Amino acid sequence: MFVLYCVGVAATGLALLGAFVGVFSDGRAAPLANNALASLALLALGIASAIVTVIMSKVVHEVNKHGDDIGISATKGTTFLGMTWAATVLMAIAAVAWIYEFVAFRRRQTSYVFEGKKGRY
Repeated sequence: MFVLYCVGVAATGLALLGAFVGVFSDGRAAPLANNALASLALLALGIASAIVTVIMSKVVHEVNKHGDDIGISATKGTTFLGMTWAATVLMAIAAVAWIYEFVAFRRRQTSYVFEGKKGRY
């Protein structure tokens, strides 16, 4: 799980650096590379977030089930879960944005200009 978070954070950092390059570059390579990094970060963060959510739910359930006799209880912390799922959702948005940029570049390259007798349309 720790390794997945490390991969997710590293891919997110590289995607952030690549975004600076991708915004100012011409071509399809930068959006494709940034999409790959954002998708890798999404995959790693999504798997890590799912594992953390499941483990946290199971541990809280077991502590409450067995600790009730001696007065021990547990609750889920929502702050960490919110942060980890927010990072996952933001990387999903970034991946979709880079896919759009990749497709939009192709559309910008295709010219739909018709030249007729009276000029260009």
